[in-house]
Amino acid sequence: MSSWSFHRKTYSTKFIASTSNASNNNSVYSKKQTVYRMNFTTNKEVLRSHIIGAGLVGSLLSVHLASRGESVTIYEKRQDPRKDIGDGGRSVNLIITKRGMDALNAVGLGEEALKISTPVVGRFIHNKVNEIVQPYNTNKKQNNLSVMRKTLNILLINHAEKLGVKICFNEKVHKIDLDQRKIEFSSGSVQGGQVFGCDGVNSICREAVGGATLEPFPKDYMELSFTDDAPFNKDYLHIWPRGNEMIMALPNRNQGFTVTWFGDSEVDPDFSINFSESMKHFRMDKISRPSKLLSVKAERWNHEDWLLLLGDACHGIVPFYGQGMNCGFEDITVFFSALSKYGRSGAFKNFYRLRKPDTDAIAELSKRNFDIMAKYCASGEFQAREVIKRAISIRYPLYQPIYVLVTHTNTPYSLCLKACALENELVKDVTVVDAWMKEKWMPFLRKHKLVIPCITYDNYLCLNNVLNSQFPVSSCCCEMLFIVMHQTVELWMKLLLYEFKLIMPLLELKNFDAAEQKLPRIHEVFKVMLQQWNVLLTMSVEEYSDLRPSLGSASGFQSFQYKELVSCFERLEAMKGEFPSSLMARLRQLDELHMSWRKVHVIVAEKYIGDDKGTGGSAGVEFLRKRATRTFFS
Repeated sequence: MSSWSFHRKTYSTKFIASTSNASNNNSVYSKKQTVYRMNFTTNKEVLRSHIIGAGLVGSLLSVHLASRGESVTIYEKRQDPRKDIGDGGRSVNLIITKRGMDALNAVGLGEEALKISTPVVGRFIHNKVNEIVQPYNTNKKQNNLSVMRKTLNILLINHAEKLGVKICFNEKVHKIDLDQRKIEFSSGSVQGGQVFGCDGVNSICREAVGGATLEPFPKDYMELSFTDDAPFNKDYLHIWPRGNEMIMALPNRNQGFTVTWFGDSEVDPDFSINFSESMKHFRMDKISRPSKLLSVKAERWNHEDWLLLLGDACHGIVPFYGQGMNCGFEDITVFFSALSKYGRSGAFKNFYRLRKPDTDAIAELSKRNFDIMAKYCASGEFQAREVIKRAISIRYPLYQPIYVLVTHTNTPYSLCLKACALENELVKDVTVVDAWMKEKWMPFLRKHKLVIPCITYDNYLCLNNVLNSQFPVSSCCCEMLFIVMHQTVELWMKLLLYEFKLIMPLLELKNFDAAEQKLPRIHEVFKVMLQQWNVLLTMSVEEYSDLRPSLGSASGFQSFQYKELVSCFERLEAMKGEFPSSLMARLRQLDELHMSWRKVHVIVAEKYIGDDKGTGGSAGVEFLRKRATRTFFS
């Protein structure tokens, strides 16, 4: 008896904890995986799960359930794909992205999926007159993974059986009785347990629960084939965009391409006209009959805590974002997260609420993407927008294009849809990138508590920008010290202004205790600024004399941040009559620190310029000395 065989009353399993590195180091999905299987013996009754549908979502769900120690049976109306000499059903396009890979990694199948996939790094656009390559991402490690549906399905089925999952092929559901919690099949019936409806777009489970709205997409699809000598690069998704129709070809590992035409089948496609430049590479004797594309929107996804719909059964989408399977796999991730939080009954009842906004959003994004692929991706305007977005993502790593958010992060689809509107604002006017980042994108990330997974220490701090913002204009060896010293002071002043902006509203509301609690940080910043003068004083008079002519009329007096800082002190001075004594004591200490900083400034100026005028045209040391003793809270 296999250690993964299950009994109703007792069972035992072995514990296997394996850690391995994926073999494909060029993929973002290459990472350590740890697989946990349970190790216990109990007299508690094993929970029985019945899954309707042995497709991709159903078979992966069975692996997740069996890995938790549940007794799982799958019922599939089709024959075993391992015995099917055909292609195991039609496949428009199938790519694995991060959401799907996360669900595979959770049960240790990520590395196996990599072995049967081929990386896709971007789009290869075949216009009538030229060809264009469009990388998906600036991060070369973030690739899509193209895989044949049947190959992946067999991988999941084989693994499910290794875990003790029983799979009953050629078992069609004839009736579902919700009241009796009973399902009748071709060769018998089952009752009780829990049921997962993973039976696709034409789901009988969905019909039992409450039906759905089927939304026809105005384009059909047909499967095509390339000749064996077709010279197309297998690193790319190939697209022949022709406005109202297109051909799309995804590479398959060692097995050519999956080729699909999309268009209006009521108007016979004339490949010799619209696709003449590539016509010689198509097998015209291998064209399937046209098929319809549908979106599925169900408003009921469960019956109490007995039956739950997942995948296309409750939210089928068109294939133009390559997210159908990934969305279904993410259903599994969300379900088990809900199971941990709410328990089984709560998970069934809350799954719709947790998932519906996101599945509606990816359905909308997928429909929009047809126009992008068929009409716009070959246009000069679209090319320019993509270049702009890539450039912005390099300069501002906290911004990632919507395509990256959808395919290479776990950002909820509903938030991706909202971010799409923000992105459209950006590309309309690239002259306001800085303002857009500060006023639109960063507040969006903060509001929804989003973290960009590709963030690193360097790009979080924008070190590429910061460390490349020093431009010496002379050959003086001390100039880098001079630049960094003043840039650092400006950064500290930025923090001071930020803190004062937090304090002012508190003082206006007479919340003096809260305001006083924020002053120690400002005190410490002034202390650091005071100490920084010692670093500058390591520069000799001779070194500064060599540097000074290169400074032109640049002067610290021109610092707009310092002028704002003085303005903050003046505002506080005007309000001080209302302040309690403890707050005034803190402000006097701050006054002394500020005055000390200015007095040292006088000393530094005396050392380096003596009686000369300032670079900005002021009286120099005398100008500074008159302002050094100005107090605000004495």
